[in-house]
Order: sequence, then structure tokens, then C-alpha cells
Amino acid sequence: MRWGVCCDDARLSEWLRGFAKSSQVPSFLGVRRSPTDDLCFQGIPRVEFCASWEPLLIADLEGIVAGGRTEDAFSALRQLMQSETPLYVRPHPAQGLPLAYELTLMAAERDAPLRPLWPHRSDPALSALKRWLLESDRGLQHIELDRTLDVDGLSEAEVDSYLAALRLDDVDIVRWLGSRGSRLTALRSSR
Repeated sequence: MRWGVCCDDARLSEWLRGFAKSSQVPSFLGVRRSPTDDLCFQGIPRVEFCASWEPLLIADLEGIVAGGRTEDAFSALRQLMQSETPLYVRPHPAQGLPLAYELTLMAAERDAPLRPLWPHRSDPALSALKRWLLESDRGLQHIELDRTLDVDGLSEAEVDSYLAALRLDDVDIVRWLGSRGSRLTALRSSR
């Protein structure tokens, strides 16, 4: 089982490590456009690297994991949509609604699936909570997510970018747990 990876979002690394330890240990063909792309592959033993997304189009792959926050990543996503390999995209706020809309239109023209990749959905604690909610007659009335972020040494723009990415994940957590959510409130405080 071989998978392609074209992503400059280091938040994907933990999910990739977990996937690499699965019962059918996959190998990866990873795109390395810059040394920072290596962050996604730390601790993963079976990785072959290529310099661009083109080899992913011709390789025999089970699926391609893609995403990121740069124009290069967005361009690669558009090109990878041309393949007939299942594509799993890690959403990032920098991708914006226009890119999501464009990918949705392209997905309607291809046979292979396009799916969002939410690493938190494989979290054992969240999975147990979802199972409990499905088996319970109580339902979800209120959910509160608290996060603490050490911002020492980060610029205001870096903090804002990080929090935007977390909010995207948090909204999916609420939806995935079964809530349509009539109201969603995000509060930010600092010391």
C-alpha cells in the first residue's frame, strides 16, 4: 500500500505517523519542495521523496493526502484533482472559500473521491465521545472547548493564523459529534 503526500502543513505530521503505524503499514511518496516539508514526515520510516507533485499523477497510489497554506500548495491541489486517485485534503483557513468551491466543481467531474481529512476524527477520546452520544438518548446540548496556547515569542499574526486553523478544526468537531449548532461562539482572552 503506497500513498502520496503533497502538503506543507506540519499539523498533518501526527496523523501521518499514526497512519504509518496502522496494521497495513503504508509507504509514502512525499513531495519535498523545501526542507520545511520534511516536518510532515518526522518519525515515518518508509518515505521516498520527489521534488514536485508531477510524480504523484503517474505513480500507482492508494490515495493522495494533500493540503497546505501556500500558493504552491493550492496549485498542486488543482493539478492533483486531474488524477483519478482518491484525494484527501487537509483543510486550512488560508485555502479560502474560492479554492474550496473550485475543488468542489472539479470533484463533480471526476470519478475518484475528494474527501476532507480531519485528523482529530481518529482521536480515541473524541471517537469514544461520539460513540457515547450515538448510543445515548441524551443528545448534545452544550459543548465547550477550551484551549491554552503559549504565545511567548509569537507575533500577533502568527497567533491569529494558528487560532484560525484551530477554529476550523473546532467547528468540524462540533459538527462531527452530531450537532447542527444553532449558535457558535469563539472567545479569545490573553493575560
